[in-house]
Amino acid sequence: MSEYMLRALELAKRGEGNVSPNPMVGCVIVKSGQIVGEGYHQLYGGPHAEINALETAGNNAEGATVYVTLEPCCHTGQTGPCTTALIEAKVARVVIAMRDPNPLVAGNGIELLRQAGIPVEEGENEEEARTLNKKYLTRFEKKRPWVIAKWAMTLDGKIASRTGSSRWVSSEASRHKVHQLREQVDAVMIGSRTALLDDPELTVRLPEKAVRRHPLRIVLNDDASISPNSRLVWTTKEAPLLIGVDAAAPLEKVQQLEEAGCEVMVLPGKLRILSLYSESRQRKRDLRPGSPQNRADWDAIKEKKQKHQSESEELQQGRERFTFLFEELVKRDVSSLLVEGGGALLGSLLDLKLIDEVHVFIAPKLIGGKEAVSPMMGMGIAEMVDSLNLKIYTVEMIGPDIYIHGRI
Repeated sequence: MSEYMLRALELAKRGEGNVSPNPMVGCVIVKSGQIVGEGYHQLYGGPHAEINALETAGNNAEGATVYVTLEPCCHTGQTGPCTTALIEAKVARVVIAMRDPNPLVAGNGIELLRQAGIPVEEGENEEEARTLNKKYLTRFEKKRPWVIAKWAMTLDGKIASRTGSSRWVSSEASRHKVHQLREQVDAVMIGSRTALLDDPELTVRLPEKAVRRHPLRIVLNDDASISPNSRLVWTTKEAPLLIGVDAAAPLEKVQQLEEAGCEVMVLPGKLRILSLYSESRQRKRDLRPGSPQNRADWDAIKEKKQKHQSESEELQQGRERFTFLFEELVKRDVSSLLVEGGGALLGSLLDLKLIDEVHVFIAPKLIGGKEAVSPMMGMGIAEMVDSLNLKIYTVEMIGPDIYIHGRI
C-alpha cells in the first residue's frame, strides 16, 4: 500500500457526480520522494487525471514515477490518449491500481507504455480502486447499471399509509440528501404507483449550488396511463423522461406522451411479480371468514406463493424485462441507477437480486395498519438464513431521521 496511491484515490473521489459516464481517476507524480504534480478527472469531456497532473509537474515529470488509479487510456475520444502524453513526458515508471475494463483500453494502455520502455506495475490498492469505481465497472462487467435502492420509511417500516399518503415520511433535511444522491447518478427510476400517488419531478434541486445536469428519469408504466399533466411530463424540457410501457399499451396514450416530449420504450414480457402482493391482499379483503370458499381461496394463495419460490415464469419475465431495459441504459452510458420506489418495484429488483446499494431514511413516526405499504414487496426471501446482509458504510442522524447507507 502506497501513500501516493492513496493520495491519488483521494483526488479521484473529487470527481464524483461530475465525470460520469467516465470513471473517477486520480494521478500523482513523484520524483526523488517528493510529489511534483497531481491531478484528477474533474469534468466529463475535460482533461483526464494524467493530463492535469502532467501540467502541474511540468518538466519535473521527466524521470518521475506516476501513480494513477486506473490504466491510462490509449484511444482518442473527447480528449487525446493519456499513454501518448506520458510517453512524451518521458516518465520513468507508471504504477496503476487496476486495469480499465473498457474494451477500448483493457490492457492496451499498459502494453503501449511497456513497448515505449516504461515499466508498469499493476494492482496497488486495487480493491480500493474497484470500490471507488464500482458503478463504472458494473456497466462493463455485468452489462447493467449499478442499482441503488432508496426509500424513506416510518419507524414501523411503512413508506405510505393505508390510503397511499406519503408526503412527507422523512424530514426536509433527508429530502435534501436525496437531491444530492440524484446529482451523483445517471438515471432515476420509479414505478407507476409512485408516479401516480406522489406526482414527483425527480429532478435535482439544490439551492446552494448550480445543478450541472439532471439524471435521466424513468417510469415503468405498462399501460401508458401517466397523466400528461403530471409534474414528470411538465418538466420534460428541463430533464429527459423515459416511460417504459407494455406492447399492449394504448397507442393513443403513447402518442399523447410522445407529443408531450416523453420518450416511450416498449419493454418485453410482463412484470407480473409486481402485482402479486397487491393481488393477494385484494383477495384477502374479499374473503368472508369461516366459509369453505374462504379456506379454498387461502389454499390457492398459499399455493401461488409456493409456486413463486422457484424461478417461475413470472419471475423470468421480470428478469427479461429488466435485462432489456438495463442493456438499453448501458448503451446510453448509464452507469448508475437510483430506484426511488415504490415497494412493488423495489421488491421485484430484490427478488431478482439486482440491488447493489441502499440508502434508507427512518423517520421517528408510527402509522401502523396492515394495509400500509412496505418498502419492499414482491415475493421476498423465504428463509431468514437466506436474507441479504449489508456492509454498512454510514449510520447517522439527518435532522430527526436515522440515515443508513450500505452495500449488499
